[in-house]
Amino acid sequence: MKPSRCYAVPIMQCNFEEVEIQRINTEDTFYKITTCNEIDGISDSVRDIGIINPPVLVNEKDRFTIVSGFRRIKAAIKNGFLRIPVKTISSAKESIECAKIAISDNSFQRNLNQIEQARAIHLLTCFYRSPEEISDIAAGLGLPANPSIIQKLITISRTDKHIQDYILSETLSMTTALLIDKLHEKHKLPMARFIHSLNVGLNNQREVLILLTEISKRENKDLLELLAEKSIADIINEPNREVRQKAAQIRKLLRKRRFPELTKAEDTFSDCVKKLKLDQSLKLLPPKDFEGTTYLFQISFNSYEDLLRQQIQLEEVIGNPILKQILK
Repeated sequence: MKPSRCYAVPIMQCNFEEVEIQRINTEDTFYKITTCNEIDGISDSVRDIGIINPPVLVNEKDRFTIVSGFRRIKAAIKNGFLRIPVKTISSAKESIECAKIAISDNSFQRNLNQIEQARAIHLLTCFYRSPEEISDIAAGLGLPANPSIIQKLITISRTDKHIQDYILSETLSMTTALLIDKLHEKHKLPMARFIHSLNVGLNNQREVLILLTEISKRENKDLLELLAEKSIADIINEPNREVRQKAAQIRKLLRKRRFPELTKAEDTFSDCVKKLKLDQSLKLLPPKDFEGTTYLFQISFNSYEDLLRQQIQLEEVIGNPILKQILK
């Protein structure tokens, strides 16, 4: 087939041609941005229609390096294609021009997840040194342009693949992963794996991480030793307890260990409030961390009559000796 000139890729000359699958180096993932490895849907399309949007390749001697179109090529291989239409570009194997094509081919088709953004930014670090330099070009490629965010993405791009997978699965937030990255190298993956296993939200992730690191420093105990303790392992390995229940128990255990006096005060307060037998429309709230003397009654009502009933309940509570015990 005679190559035809193509102008679909900006600022670079490219040709449409057909190449043999065996000449494509599928092991070289230098330009790979996508985190999606599933090809079931695209495989059916390639089988029935063929490749509509040809992958972009760069020639390296007798073989081709993939710049974009990893999943399309994988689908073609699955369907037994021997040759496929591609766009070939004239460039060095590793060049900023190829990097721009790889990034824009992904970012202008869909919203990139955090790991894909990190991969794209990492690709740019091969050609630019500082976040500020990367910022100048990132916005034009559909990437975050804030140098602070870029620095965070650079950090994430260099973390262990398992940690990146936890971020992808949304069991570890990028914020927590960045905090974990500040730990000693031997502690990073075990800590990420532990928090991943709890499957809790950002605030609880940060609380558990901070509690563990503070206990470790306070007791001069290695984090790995702390994570392996029987009290923690027994909760994690309990077969009849749901994951979120385990997480709540872990948090309670760690808070009690880190703040023994505070948790004692919380438990005492909780026991006393239970004895008051308040209904759901009347709540007694203590001072934050029990460091002040100001308590708060929170009253909920739906009507004037309901408010009067709450007034009666409040008057009964005020006369209860248990309340006096709480307010000592």
